[in-house]
Amino acid sequence: MKGGRLKIGGMKRIPLPRQARARFRDRSFFSRLRWLGVCLILATAPLRAQDHPYTGMVAFGDSLSDGGNLNFLLSSITEKTAQYLTGWDPNFYYNYRFSNGPIWLDYLHTHLGFGDIGTMGANDGVNNMQGTNFAWAGSRSGTGSFGGIFPNLLPQIGFYSDQLGDNPALPDPATTLFTLWSGANDVFAHVENADPVTPADVAGNIATAITTLHGEGGRSFVVLNLPPIGWIPAYLNDPVKGDLATAFVSVFNEALDDELDALSLSLEGITIFRVDIHGLFLDIMADPEQYGFTNVTDTAYIRYGEEPYAPMEPPYGELAPGSDGYFYWDAAHGTTAANFFIAQAAYQAAYQAAYQTVIPEPSTLALLLSATLGALALGKRPFRRPLSIISNPKTETPV
Repeated sequence: MKGGRLKIGGMKRIPLPRQARARFRDRSFFSRLRWLGVCLILATAPLRAQDHPYTGMVAFGDSLSDGGNLNFLLSSITEKTAQYLTGWDPNFYYNYRFSNGPIWLDYLHTHLGFGDIGTMGANDGVNNMQGTNFAWAGSRSGTGSFGGIFPNLLPQIGFYSDQLGDNPALPDPATTLFTLWSGANDVFAHVENADPVTPADVAGNIATAITTLHGEGGRSFVVLNLPPIGWIPAYLNDPVKGDLATAFVSVFNEALDDELDALSLSLEGITIFRVDIHGLFLDIMADPEQYGFTNVTDTAYIRYGEEPYAPMEPPYGELAPGSDGYFYWDAAHGTTAANFFIAQAAYQAAYQAAYQTVIPEPSTLALLLSATLGALALGKRPFRRPLSIISNPKTETPV
């Protein structure tokens, strides 16, 4: 570690410093809620941008962005069967998202003034087309679909194109802020199944998606690179798979930058806002306290049973002690607190870059997040039947 940041050189993974695992475990992230009255004012004022050129958001990706599409497909499955297939727990997962609360798109949608938290609706491209979030859990970056059911990134773009001009829910492409975050499931396919997909393939697929959307009139794009997947809880203690994932992500992120550089030069009028999620995650892991986290290595939700999972009766899992301060919700998804900081990184890229808006320091954002989540908790609706990660331990672990 140098200069307070974790560095990954080549294919070698550097273990997290022990103090990063244990630091401030006794501090509750939500103890700051005592300042809720003051912070609620602060939490909304600097973060909700009204003076920008966008008339709406349209999202594409996997379960890191899925706002409920998977639920529409699996809603007829019984709770026990769905839990076995997906890992979701209706007592802990939030509103069909893959987290314990709003995901980053929910926060970004609200920060940009498009609606309250949770109002960016899903769009499955077939039956439910009232929303603008086309992301599907389990999807990869290319053509076709995962398992022959869940549309990958490029078919998601196709669904959007098919609806243009006929679906009033979709804003004008010229003033739409498009978000694309894809590739994690390609990494899992490569690591788990030796899938021949390459980092260049994945970066090329994302470039194709952006080029297609530009052809439809899109001009503004938020593109997120991949986080350090080799460090997720599922791989943290597996040096073989962890190293494979780390190497793939490292090459992919460079290839994605090259593709985005080329698009910026070749596509007229395009603006690409790049979000360095990889760097953000490493910063958080290097100094979790600065961001309000007490644990960046374990999962807040503990699923009962062991792989390969089998159908079981509830309860399906429980929360880890002190889970309020955790970064990871499950083996591949972040908590809503982690999603908040992802949203802030995207907001900073898409808004501050254009308007020179000042974004608070991470420690201040942690305090604002505490107030935001406290407000959500005070008015929280009962959990509906949320859905989690589709997983097959013998094949892939898609997100």
